[in-house]
Amino acid sequence: MVLDNPYVNEYYEYAIKQRLLENLYMNGEDVVQKLNLIEQRLRAARNNALSLVNMPDFREMYKLWEMNRKAMYGKYYDMFKSYNFNSWR
Repeated sequence: MVLDNPYVNEYYEYAIKQRLLENLYMNGEDVVQKLNLIEQRLRAARNNALSLVNMPDFREMYKLWEMNRKAMYGKYYDMFKSYNFNSWR
């Protein structure tokens, strides 16, 4: 499976270009300036693609929020369930 997203597609494009320029460089071609340019753009495209891929989806964030809310409710509010508020009168 190949992820189809503009950020990831840009990373794929620069990764292929970098690999081709590396092969040309290894064969004796003078492509050092182009290779440096592509490597800079590849680094930026890789960071963008990784930030997209590693981002949790909304359902994961909602489950985490719900779990945290239940834990904090149990920690701070459940302790008052056994307290009789009318006993101090």
